[in-house]
Amino acid sequence: MEYVRKRRLSNALEALLQGKMKIIDIALEAGYESQEAFTRAFQKQFDITPGKLAKAKNPIFGPSFR
Repeated sequence: MEYVRKRRLSNALEALLQGKMKIIDIALEAGYESQEAFTRAFQKQFDITPGKLAKAKNPIFGPSFR
């Protein structure tokens, strides 16, 4: 199940970087029931919130991104 969660978050990351969808839509597509739950999981995985990533012009990730 851990692998599935990480894949969903990686797909969500790609969607955020494309900038074509709202965060809530990405969260629901990734299988989360709320944007808040998605934000917590996303930040735990990538050390940045989805909102900050979406606003960043040149996102830089920490070691957990790799």
